[in-house]
Amino acid sequence: MGFAVVGLSRLPLPRKQPSSRRSSVSIRKTSSGRWRAVVKNGRNYVAGRTFDRKADAEAWERRQRAALDGLVDPRAGRVLVRQALDEWLDHRRGRVAQSTWARDASVTSRLPAALLQRQVGSVKPTDIERVLSRVIGATATVERTRITLAAFWTWCVREGLVLASPVAGVKVSRSVGAPPREMRPWTWTELDLVTEQMQKVDAAMADVVRILAWTGLRWGEARALRVDAVVGGDMPVLRISRSHSEGYAEKVTKGKANRSVPIPMRVWPLVREMADGRPGGDYLFTTGRGAQLHKSNFRRALKWSLYAPGHTIHDLRHTAATEWLRAGVDLRTVQAWLGHESISATQVYVHYLGTAADRAGFALVNAFGGTPGAPEAPTRDDTTTVRPR
Repeated sequence: MGFAVVGLSRLPLPRKQPSSRRSSVSIRKTSSGRWRAVVKNGRNYVAGRTFDRKADAEAWERRQRAALDGLVDPRAGRVLVRQALDEWLDHRRGRVAQSTWARDASVTSRLPAALLQRQVGSVKPTDIERVLSRVIGATATVERTRITLAAFWTWCVREGLVLASPVAGVKVSRSVGAPPREMRPWTWTELDLVTEQMQKVDAAMADVVRILAWTGLRWGEARALRVDAVVGGDMPVLRISRSHSEGYAEKVTKGKANRSVPIPMRVWPLVREMADGRPGGDYLFTTGRGAQLHKSNFRRALKWSLYAPGHTIHDLRHTAATEWLRAGVDLRTVQAWLGHESISATQVYVHYLGTAADRAGFALVNAFGGTPGAPEAPTRDDTTTVRPR
């Protein structure tokens, strides 16, 4: 799906001093009836594209040649945003995961008509900020819109439509959209009750829930975990190095550094049983048929919405973090086990639980407030005058 540059063919290209190596172009009609454009710099191949229409091939060629000469074709910036988006989505199809392409197409379909009718070269950062401020939904939705627009205008720069992206430097404010979702960790006791119910519908997947809640793995890390990542011994651990979220290629984990996560003895028998006798390259956590886990199927198999309403799978990671801290594990150790690059990310769990000083203060307030079962408040001499401060 290409686009034609209409009514602009008589505008001259900007002049440039001749260089020692000239760019050249070849546009020919293929046996299938389409048009193939190839750009060369001297004898070196630069780029090639095939189009349904000759006009589209010529417009693309002009942009490539201008970019090769360090310029931007002034005609290119007059293309409407709607037309450029159509070509971008067509170019992007098959080059990114289908789920990513679908999200991009969904975002662009909801853009304001006024923006779609603008020329790509006329869009400014203030226009992007205005669009993001009108996006209704969670902050993640606003950020998803910004990411899509950034990818689109980066392509526009590469294609020679504009000199710079208007999205560069535009950030999503935390005040935009709805407040971020609060974490809802279980205690391990509460989780035992939940997994007992899940055990009735899918015992294997209920065991995965238990392991995630005691090890704090991210979902993508759990999906990518291989059998050879299990290391036994006096303190069995999981070696975490890869992550594989749905719709994306497998990659290094979020912190970009390998880490070891202890396997508590409560779930070590479950992990050992999953790993015993299997090739090291197999996925550790799989479905009953041996397939890699998928979030939607995982939730469906466990009747998640019935037994864990209001909770997300990521709350299992929150459960591990809060229970480790509640048990007295050092904050830096928790940071290392979770794979946080910054201690401030781990500090969120301390704010959730309250510090040791908070708990000590709470105990004192209860003691003086005459809470049933609390120690009696110390007595004082009736002759003592207490002055407010």
